[in-house]
Amino acid sequence: MTASTNPARAFLFSARASALTAFLTAFTYMGWFAWDQPLAPRDIDSPPLYEPWQAIGAAMTLAVLAALVVWFSLGWIALLVIPAVFTLAYSIDAYPDAVFFWPLEAALIGLGALLWVVFAYVANREFYKAKPREADRQAGHSTLPA
Repeated sequence: MTASTNPARAFLFSARASALTAFLTAFTYMGWFAWDQPLAPRDIDSPPLYEPWQAIGAAMTLAVLAALVVWFSLGWIALLVIPAVFTLAYSIDAYPDAVFFWPLEAALIGLGALLWVVFAYVANREFYKAKPREADRQAGHSTLPA
């Protein structure tokens, strides 16, 4: 029996994949942002300011993570878990210092993460669709649109 035919196995596989994705997303935030000091000291109601290379590195890492999750046909996990966990990690980091603006900042971080994951999801799906399948190549059929 495969995971797709047994509902209990499918649920367990999805739960494990969700937990691993959540862990890797939190690790991405910690790896790029939590270990380094902000660019400037923070005053009350000011967001954490980081170097541009930290944001770019985190975005690229999230794109790779999303692409891997989508590659294993678990796109819904990427769309739900990655933005939620990344936003939660930012909120935990920003809340003590930025009391007033952190909900707005967290919403923008969540929206940005969601859009980035959607971009990675669509790009991965388009790449996968454009890739000719071995059986189609052997039969002389092309999977590319005419």
